[in-house]
Amino acid sequence: IQPDYLSDRESDRDGGILNMQMYVDSLSDAINTALEQMVDEANNDVRKLSRMSHKKKLFKSGDAILTFNYTSTVEYLFSVPHDVPIFHIHGCYEAGNRLIFGYRSNTNSYGHAWASVDEENWDYYVSQQREAVYAFYDSWRKSLQIDNLRAFLSNCYGIDRVVVLGHSMSAVDAE
Repeated sequence: IQPDYLSDRESDRDGGILNMQMYVDSLSDAINTALEQMVDEANNDVRKLSRMSHKKKLFKSGDAILTFNYTSTVEYLFSVPHDVPIFHIHGCYEAGNRLIFGYRSNTNSYGHAWASVDEENWDYYVSQQREAVYAFYDSWRKSLQIDNLRAFLSNCYGIDRVVVLGHSMSAVDAE
């Protein structure tokens, strides 16, 4: 949003900064709302499905469950003994956890690549708008939950077998 340099009012020059911040805040809110709606609808579907069929007995005492799903699918569709720990590594919507959503460090992200703009053409107002965009992308960077995973696994004794159900993996999951 190009500032009005000829105006006598500062707000005409820095209004673009505020507008950009409002745009990226609105986009963040929309992403969060869409994620929560998606998870809520998935949970509703899983609840309906669980009423139509018997819970499957897949787990037994001594097992541990690590899920990357925001939903309560495991809890609704499977008979899980009370002593079996379930760890929702990215948060569980129904438990009121903060949902961990975003991307891992990305070499193709915006970063501060724009910082190399020709110094003669550098503009404070445009630069501040870019900073709002940088901050938006930075706010969606997902931190790995390695320490939380280690803590969960340290309480799981005698693991001699790992069973993977419904797994998919992308570059963000490699580590």
